[in-house]
Amino acid sequence: MSVRKDTDPVVTGIAGRLSALGGRSPEEIIILWLCLLGTLGVTPFLIARLAIGDILLAAVNSLTILGVALIAARVWVTREVRPYNAILSIFYPTIMVTGVHLEGLVLLGWAYPTLMVPFFLLSPHVALGIGLVALISLLPPIVRGALSPVDAGTVIVTLSLTVMFAWVFAVETSRQRRSLHTQAYSDPLTRARNRRALEDTLRHGVDPGPLAGKAASLILFDLDHFKQVNDEYGHETGDALLVELVDTINERLRRTDVLFRIGGEEFVVLAIGADAREAYQVAEDLRALVEGKRFTDHELAITISLGFAEVRANDTASDWLKRADLALYEAKRQGRNAVRCHDAGSFTFQ
Repeated sequence: MSVRKDTDPVVTGIAGRLSALGGRSPEEIIILWLCLLGTLGVTPFLIARLAIGDILLAAVNSLTILGVALIAARVWVTREVRPYNAILSIFYPTIMVTGVHLEGLVLLGWAYPTLMVPFFLLSPHVALGIGLVALISLLPPIVRGALSPVDAGTVIVTLSLTVMFAWVFAVETSRQRRSLHTQAYSDPLTRARNRRALEDTLRHGVDPGPLAGKAASLILFDLDHFKQVNDEYGHETGDALLVELVDTINERLRRTDVLFRIGGEEFVVLAIGADAREAYQVAEDLRALVEGKRFTDHELAITISLGFAEVRANDTASDWLKRADLALYEAKRQGRNAVRCHDAGSFTFQ
């Protein structure tokens, strides 16, 4: 994970803002695009209505543009998605329903794109709820409008099908996204989270992030003499050993701890809410637990070495990980089957 140095060039102005889009999350980009498209779609109608003196609908158009502009600005500046995804999902249908009630069925065409918006931003079931509420709100002007029963029924059915098609698509897309996320961020052998998941977690949590000002520790550990297990019993036994080890470690970890596999026999525990003393207790419990257990059908006795470091106020993710790695190296240098802490440039038992 890269850390910008003071000597790195800083891009400013419009060019800097455009290049910054590359580092934004997909959720941010979707909200920004929906705001931009909404503004581009409504602005011509605002101009036309001001020209013909339709002040009421011009005010509605102005409110729409102002609302999405404020949402886009907040997302752009803060880079936060919540609660703006929910606000935008409610804002668009609300403006659409208001316009139909004020002007009549001539604005009903806006229902089709605006009913789709929540399915881009929220969970499928929440988006479905918003869509159904919007549909119910549209029933009075549709029923009272100058449409034949067949035409009114056609409008209601097509709007309902639009919402249901969007819901089905969103459910399937959400399932595929979860599957891809699992494949991308999980170790295929042990099902622990992988190195990419660790890098993303630390980058978003520390550089800076939600861990700022909170206690948290990284515990790095690996198996002692694991190569001997592979050489003597084969890689199949070695793989089985790693799977059993992860299951054993997960039984001890707290609900707030997260386990990652970052190499062949190398693992990391992110202990959220644990200061150095609590992290030492977790690490020592893991060391003793593994030492006292026998693994695989061969009843293998193994040990692990552990190093940990508590996050500091000015830590970057790479700084924090490096200090824990140095502590692990010291534990192995001192004879293995041990726990070491990196603190203020020194190594302690804690």
